[in-house]
Amino acid sequence: MNNPLEIVVNTLKSWKEIELSYQVLDAFGKRSSTFEESNLIAKYFFEFKNLEKAIEYGKLSLSRSSSNREKYTTKANLINAYNQSNQPEKALSYIKDCKKVNPNDTEILLEET
Repeated sequence: MNNPLEIVVNTLKSWKEIELSYQVLDAFGKRSSTFEESNLIAKYFFEFKNLEKAIEYGKLSLSRSSSNREKYTTKANLINAYNQSNQPEKALSYIKDCKKVNPNDTEILLEET
């Protein structure tokens, strides 16, 4: 089942209320206190192609991550967001970190190219 925020965000998106969606996400994001919450906000911003906010909340999620898996996944998401926002130099440090953990990850290798 969808969480309530996802329902609200998807409804606003279907109504083409993009700016209002950003405001709602930012309001929830500013009050988030866990990795899961900030990671979800980053995901929604990424889906809306608001890469600046996706990166902002992605970095917040990274700072809140506690497991190696959370760190790796969040870094991979940040790599994607940085590359899509035409900031490949910022993606490189995360690429290096991910390659240390999994040097054969094809998605990371593709992002590197």
